[in-house]
This record gives sequence, structure tokens and C-alpha cells, in this order.
Amino acid sequence: GRSATSSGAPGGGGAVPWTNTKSCHFDGVDDHIAVTAFNFATAKTVSYWIKLDSIPSGGVYIFGKGTSYYTYLTANGQTVYIYAGTGPLTGATPLSIGATHAITTGSWIHIAIVGDGSTVKLYKDGVERASGLDRTPQGVNRFGGDDTARFVNGKMDEVAYFDSALSAAQ
Repeated sequence: GRSATSSGAPGGGGAVPWTNTKSCHFDGVDDHIAVTAFNFATAKTVSYWIKLDSIPSGGVYIFGKGTSYYTYLTANGQTVYIYAGTGPLTGATPLSIGATHAITTGSWIHIAIVGDGSTVKLYKDGVERASGLDRTPQGVNRFGGDDTARFVNGKMDEVAYFDSALSAAQ
């Protein structure tokens, strides 16, 4: 699980280690988590922690379904795509973070993608790394992979969707 340090109890005088040992483990073959299909709101935030064991050559669908996804990671970890397959925002938005900030394997990484219907921002470990044209996927019904391909090989934790565009501080 992930490890972090909290401030400890009030008046406790020190940090207390915190370890989370409960996360979803995906095998990279066919594991995914299905949810009741929903449409993204115009203003939205997707947030999750991920620790990839590997990134397949075809990339990874992290959150979405078929032609409506909100996180598709390319094999080199340098580009995250968001895509709305139908409606007025048809097309894909690449959010390129480059080699310096690439999403890598072997360690926990926090990702937050915040859209207001016009602009989307990608945060990696709390720092904005890319922005572009926002998309509003419809019929999203899974995370960790698609129906038959591009499955996550690793762990995910604290997956959350908010129907508002959270601020950087939030």
C-alpha cells in the first residue's frame, strides 16, 4: 500500500506513519471494475492514486468506456488523452507531460484531471503538468481497462469522481 506521514494527534509532538494496505490490484489481463454507467458533468474532477507494474504497448484505459474515456495513458507515460466519442465535443484532447514528468511504473502517483467544460488541467502529484480543451464523456462505466483491451497492470486507490471542478488546493 501507499505510505505517508500524518501530523499525529494534537499535542502529540510528531509525525505518525500511515500505511494504506487496501487498494485494488489489477492483473493487466482482464481485471477492471464496472460501475453503473453515468455521464460526466460539464464541471468535473477525476482523482486517483495509481501504481503501475507495467504499461502495455497499446497504453492503458484508466477511467471510461470504449469511445468515452477520461484517462487513456500512452505506452511511454508521457501523454494522457481524454475523449468524448459522441456529441458536440467529439474528438480527443492530448495532455502531454513530456519525459520529465512521465507517469512511470513502480511507485504511487496521484493523478487529478479537472475540467470546467472549456479547459481541462492535468495534475500529477499535486502539480499542474498540462492543460487543453475539455471533453465531457458519456456512458462511462468502468475503470482499470476497457471491455477487451488496455487493462491496468498494477494498483489503484481512492478513485473519485466529483461533479465540480475542484481547485488546485482542494
